[in-house]
Formats: sequence, C-alpha cells, structure tokens
Amino acid sequence: MHHVRLLGGLLLATAPVLAQAPDSARQASVHPQPEVLLVPRISVAGQPKAFVGAGVSRLNMRMMPGNKLRATGQYLAADVRVAGRGSWYGVRLGAFATWRLLCAEASAGYYTNGRGGQLILTPALGLSGGGMLNLLYGYNASLGGAQLAQASRHRVSLAWHLLPM
Repeated sequence: MHHVRLLGGLLLATAPVLAQAPDSARQASVHPQPEVLLVPRISVAGQPKAFVGAGVSRLNMRMMPGNKLRATGQYLAADVRVAGRGSWYGVRLGAFATWRLLCAEASAGYYTNGRGGQLILTPALGLSGGGMLNLLYGYNASLGGAQLAQASRHRVSLAWHLLPM
C-alpha cells in the first residue's frame, strides 16, 4: 500500500520497506568470532638468571580479513629460579595481545626467596608466532617488599602456548 505525503512543498510517495536480512557470511568475514581456548603455557626467561615457568592461558584467537591472525589472552603461571640459596619462587598474572608478528604483554609477579618477597610489574614488547610462541623484552619495575638480590630491570622471555592439534 502506497501513501502520499506533502513535506516542505515536496510531494513524496512512500511504500512499505521490506527489512533486509543481514548477510551473515559478510559479517563473519568482517567480524569473525574468536576461538576461545584454555591451554597450557610454558615459559623461560632471563633477568639475568634463568627462570622457568608453567601455567595456563586463556587464548582468544581470531583470523581477520586478509589472513591476519590476532590473539589476545590472559595467563596465570608459576615461575621458579633454582639457584641453591638464591632460589626464587613466584606467581605471575598477565595479559597479552598479538597482531601478526608483534606482541605486547603486561604482567605482575610476586616472588619470594623464603625470607622476603617482592612485587614486580613487567610491561613487554616483542615478536609473536601467531600467539602460540612469543619472544619478549620486558622492563621490570619493583614495588615494595624486600628487594630480592639480583632482580634485574631487564627480562627476556620466551612463552609457548601448547595449542591442541
């Protein structure tokens, strides 16, 4: 059914408009849904002494238009530096984001040597292999607590997310 209206001296004819269904294939290519995975995480780091870490990551992986892989996630890991009397034990909580070959991460870790403890915040930048393997350089900022000996400002780390095949 058509209607005729007068608007500002113009004669307009209007007709009912049919709603168009969104093109789901087009929307999926523009805004693909992320794949969320809970995966094991293994890491090694040097600051300057070597650390080994293990934990779990929650990954959000998304393939963007043009075959660009983007991954974001959070992790919780236990870190250990075994060095006799100079051993440290700690827990690290962090978040990261990757885009193609670049990676950024921010983490907070609490470390103790059994006699004192220290909170260390670490922003880091580096290279990524699709979010599965991240090589990062971070700068440690120590906050409060007993300053642990040999806590360097510099941290180089390699984190590997064990994705299911």
